[in-house]
Amino acid sequence: MDWNESTDPAAHCTLTALSMKKHELKERLHIMKIAIFAPYFTKPGGTLPIWFEYWQKTASYNSGIDFFVPTNVDISQYKKYENIHFICMSAEEFWGKLDTILGFKVYRGYYKTTEYRVFFGILFKDVIQEYDYWGTSEFDVIYGDIMKYLRPYIESGEDVIGKDAHLRLIKNTDKLRNLPFEEAKGFEHPLNYEAAFSTEYCWYFVEGGMNLRYQQAGIKVVKIDEDFAHIHELYKYFLCVGKEGRWGFSWQNGKLTGYNNLNETREFMYVHFMKRKMALSDNALPGDAFCIVPNVIINNCKRDDHITPSTFVYTWQKKIDRYKKYFRKLRVLSADDMLILIEGVNRDKENGSNGAHGPVKLRKLAYRVKKLLGK
Repeated sequence: MDWNESTDPAAHCTLTALSMKKHELKERLHIMKIAIFAPYFTKPGGTLPIWFEYWQKTASYNSGIDFFVPTNVDISQYKKYENIHFICMSAEEFWGKLDTILGFKVYRGYYKTTEYRVFFGILFKDVIQEYDYWGTSEFDVIYGDIMKYLRPYIESGEDVIGKDAHLRLIKNTDKLRNLPFEEAKGFEHPLNYEAAFSTEYCWYFVEGGMNLRYQQAGIKVVKIDEDFAHIHELYKYFLCVGKEGRWGFSWQNGKLTGYNNLNETREFMYVHFMKRKMALSDNALPGDAFCIVPNVIINNCKRDDHITPSTFVYTWQKKIDRYKKYFRKLRVLSADDMLILIEGVNRDKENGSNGAHGPVKLRKLAYRVKKLLGK
């Protein structure tokens, strides 16, 4: 007798249960498609960062994610991976497409292009139409196992995952793609895109401007700060924002592990160099294991080879000369004013503040003073 012909209530319950399990299994078999954009535009004849092959290597191990690299660089010299796709266009073509979308001429600056990432959901709408999530990242990162950390948030359908520009995922919906056009209520420059994108100065619109819009729209932004290592740029050695100790890292077959001088060992989703200039131990393609120590990536090695107690020696690397040179160039502050500002950064350090945004505050203050003086 067929299941459907049975008059036994237990049999019908069993059939219903099997049908529900089959439906649940079908839902689970839907693999969420994720696209991450990492743009890089530079002057004609330029190249990608020297550690780009390491970025590629670690991105390629995240096979469940498609990475897209909009760039004007000649890519013929770089290794190709199945999940890494280059979108080749000139910088002027890139800016021109943004002009059309925004209705005004954006500032033509190579570094400035990083701020325009908030509109990639519209600019590359045809690329992401089959993806569940799209996002942005940067090249000054080395990835571990991304999905190990983000899968729970993706499966629960969170709208925005990550508050920082070095890795953020956004659900692929019309509302979220168009949110950058919304007015930041109560704020003017730099939190409105018309003003922010018309000037040469970087106003971190991709972070501050968008996080404010998410807040005002009642959209939850999932914080993932604990899962990545964000290295201070002010120190010679690897001191990470929000984490104790001094760190070194090793990568092996897709797994990124950090070690510190407090005998802590833990896995990370990625490590962010935060504008730090990194050297390479050789010019060969990355092997299946390498170490990341101040300030070099050492190819074909494991943790025991190069992450030693000397990796964690503490040194406070003040960038005083750099700040002095910057302010002298602006010619708007006296030496005494510069000293006060620098001492303020040092006081933050002594009082336990991480001081990670000290240089940003100084640069923004210098810009405001310059504007007030009409220079």
